[in-house]
Amino acid sequence: MPGAEHLIRHLHAHGVPTAGTSSCMPLAFGLKMTHHRDVLSLFNHVLISGGDPDVKHGRPHPDIFLIAASKFHDHPAPETVLVFEDTPAGVKAALDAGMQVVMVPDPRMDQADRSRATLCIDSLLEFKPEQFGLPSFPVAPKRSPSRSESVTGMKATATASTFEPVSHVIFDLDGLLLDTEKLYSAAAEAVALRYNKTFTWELKKRVLGSTAADAAHTIVEALGLPLPPDEYMAEVDRIFHKAVPDANLMPGAERLVRHLHAHAVPMAIATSSTPEAFDLKMTRHRDLLPLFHHVVCGGGNPEVKQGQTTSRYIPRRRF
Repeated sequence: MPGAEHLIRHLHAHGVPTAGTSSCMPLAFGLKMTHHRDVLSLFNHVLISGGDPDVKHGRPHPDIFLIAASKFHDHPAPETVLVFEDTPAGVKAALDAGMQVVMVPDPRMDQADRSRATLCIDSLLEFKPEQFGLPSFPVAPKRSPSRSESVTGMKATATASTFEPVSHVIFDLDGLLLDTEKLYSAAAEAVALRYNKTFTWELKKRVLGSTAADAAHTIVEALGLPLPPDEYMAEVDRIFHKAVPDANLMPGAERLVRHLHAHAVPMAIATSSTPEAFDLKMTRHRDLLPLFHHVVCGGGNPEVKQGQTTSRYIPRRRF
């Protein structure tokens, strides 16, 4: 996604601990990251609630973020952990975990769904690390600013420390670091069309951040599909898994991860994916994995019992 890589590399370069979270299964996660494994190396860890037995509850419960934070060696306090999310359920999970959260939502997300986040931006390219007490991105030399530009710069400086400083970072995976949501939507739409049904944006909003099993149950029930959730999920997976290894990083993701790693900011990934899915998703981006302290996959983690809303408590314990 725009700005994702730049932000991750920036935080990594400055030693800011980061983690990633995802609700997908390990196999799906692996597929999604097929071409981005270099970015994974920048995270302290990744939590996939779809495969981590510690993740008992998915989003909107806070488990996955608490577990991800717990894996950092210095066990940071919740208020010093910054979460990056793209869904309302993930935002609620992070806030319930006592953490600040930057939301990078789908452009179609309405204002009401954006309002709870600590900060809402359209792209990771817009993120300013210094607003949370993190090392700022290097500024390229340029010509002397005009008077109007000087005023703009003064305003930016004045608001640079708007939020409470943080020391650790946890990243969601799908739709935040990896541009996989459109691939999932395409697969879901294809299966729905086979039964003359439509996978709408409103239905997609209902399942954003959910584990694959929960999403399948909701979709099958909502559309009245003539097949059980597990068969629906298998059909979607067959389509999705063919495309996900080619998933691109979101704009600005690698830049941010490498920046934070370079500045020794501990990072982790918390995802609802299973470990297998995580591995597939990161096929092209394995070089980023060593930059993360750890990864928590809620799809196979027994500590995460209810999905993404609970998963962020567990990552915090692992820093």
